[in-house]
Amino acid sequence: PPPRELPPEFAGLAARLGSPVLAKRLLRQAKHYARLQHQGEGIFKFERYISFDDILNFLLRVSLMAGRGVRNVLSIRTVRREWTFPNLPPAFDGFRLLQLTDLHADIHPRFARHAAEAVRGTPCDAVVITGDFRNSTDTDFAPALSATKTILSAVGTPCFGILGNHDFIEMVGAIEEMGCRMLLNETV
Repeated sequence: PPPRELPPEFAGLAARLGSPVLAKRLLRQAKHYARLQHQGEGIFKFERYISFDDILNFLLRVSLMAGRGVRNVLSIRTVRREWTFPNLPPAFDGFRLLQLTDLHADIHPRFARHAAEAVRGTPCDAVVITGDFRNSTDTDFAPALSATKTILSAVGTPCFGILGNHDFIEMVGAIEEMGCRMLLNETV
């Protein structure tokens, strides 16, 4: 059958990526979501009624390790790494990147505030966020976007990001409205 036209809200993304690439991404997301909807079939039927995350949370609470886990999530640290490259253009000598990766920003209600405080005032020339803005792929991504906005409010430099395997293409517009240019098969 001929390929269906993309909805109008995807016109900007189709122009940047090309319609075939965007359609492929959307199909991959749909298949991923469909797979999640079929968990708990076969011998693991209990997954249809209670999620693995809920089971894990219960076990952590019973073992009295939940508090330790929350402390670990909120104990954010920055690590400084210095890299040298023999062919680095002189314009980039001393250039500082702040890389935020695998934020999973919606993992805990207080995480975004703690992350923002950890990066506030970090000297950098640009910020790069290298994927996984959210934790779960089967829930609404609005909480992750809200948390990301809190984190981004703490950095005032140019920001660039890429999507991770937890992120859906529909998140791009909202993240770009926060001032973080998302790179979609693009370079800067």
